[in-house]
Amino acid sequence: MAPHMDSNSIDIEKVFFSHLEKKGIEQIIINRFIKDLVNSNFDDPGTSLHQVSNCLTSLGWDDTLIDYHTIQLAKAYLENNGSMS
Repeated sequence: MAPHMDSNSIDIEKVFFSHLEKKGIEQIIINRFIKDLVNSNFDDPGTSLHQVSNCLTSLGWDDTLIDYHTIQLAKAYLENNGSMS
């Protein structure tokens, strides 16, 4: 049986990916979006949602993708996957 932490990771991944798909990101490009989001310094307390949105927009993403809920899901997803300290 898988450890409890793995099942939490799977649940967060499902919720996060479903959230992104509802915002119009196709499953096949979700990983690219996550890489671009990480490169936007979204987790830096000094970076505003507006700055993150501008960064992603400059990379060709829709400007409505970023909101507080998306940021929180991204942080939880990345923390569970060991991608954030």
